[in-house]
Amino acid sequence: MTLRENSRIKTALRMGRLATIKTLAGFDFTFQPSLDRDRIFTLAQLGFVERHEAVHFLGPPGTGKSHLATALGVEAVKAGKSVYFTTLADLIGSLARSEREGRLQERIRFFCRPSLLIVDEIGYLPVVQGGGNLFFQLVNARYERGAMILTSNRGFAEWGDVFGDPVVATALLDRLLHHAVVVQIEGSSYRLRQHAELMPEHVRSKALIAPPAFAPPQKPRGRPPKSPQFSLASTTA
Repeated sequence: MTLRENSRIKTALRMGRLATIKTLAGFDFTFQPSLDRDRIFTLAQLGFVERHEAVHFLGPPGTGKSHLATALGVEAVKAGKSVYFTTLADLIGSLARSEREGRLQERIRFFCRPSLLIVDEIGYLPVVQGGGNLFFQLVNARYERGAMILTSNRGFAEWGDVFGDPVVATALLDRLLHHAVVVQIEGSSYRLRQHAELMPEHVRSKALIAPPAFAPPQKPRGRPPKSPQFSLASTTA
């Protein structure tokens, strides 16, 4: 029975595209003190899947959004629920191809089958023209019928820019926030922390999300050139 269960889980993870396994046990909650650990483990009880709710993980890159989304997906698979993981870019690309081939509704039905659909990386890449409308059709089809987990580095107020259409973004949020749990993660990048040892101590504490600022150009020696020079300060004023 143990072998059969392990085989089932392994197959379900592969079919759900959860190739890179992340677990809640492997998440460093001490590095992200803004996270309520108890709240995350309550989500791991999967009541939101039964209630067909949406869970949103919002925060800067590297703060653990994808890790938590994947870990909850793994918990759902272990509990016998069907899961499918995709990025927004891959999802919209798949829907766009199906639309060109006249199979859009068939593809939407495919994405409606899993009990839990995980959509990662909302806001990282530009959405192709018409992509927001395709995503809305899927969200509308799953609304109150299936649970979703969404991760984004952009606040909801920016979704109009993300999808290139404020009207579509409003319609999306109307459904995605109706029955929803929003988890805002505020903190530095876990991936940058792995390189912190390469930085001096006085710089290490400032190595957060944003890339380091450019150093001001050195003042040239000798006679200044006759033609005006491009100034970095003029671009950052």
